[in-house]
Amino acid sequence: MAGVAPGGGRGFLGRLADRLGLDRLGVGNQEGGLENPSVQAGGYVGQGVYVGVEQGAEGGPRVGVEVELTPRLKLESSTGGETGERIGLSYEFEY
Repeated sequence: MAGVAPGGGRGFLGRLADRLGLDRLGVGNQEGGLENPSVQAGGYVGQGVYVGVEQGAEGGPRVGVEVELTPRLKLESSTGGETGERIGLSYEFEY
């Protein structure tokens, strides 16, 4: 559903995200298990600032914010759901 459609389109979820004005829309699972499917949605509210929400089949929603501090360093924060609050830094390097 989220894959690339024939002819280079974005697929069903990509088209739905475009219509809803979202930058990301996906289906996955919370905490890495198959037992709790979830829906994730979000968008960029400013240059390098992403706000997203994830709702699983169980528990409340989880809201997260990612702030791009440098092209490779991001500050990530989230709250809600069953795991409580989290904050961290991530470093990305593409080779």
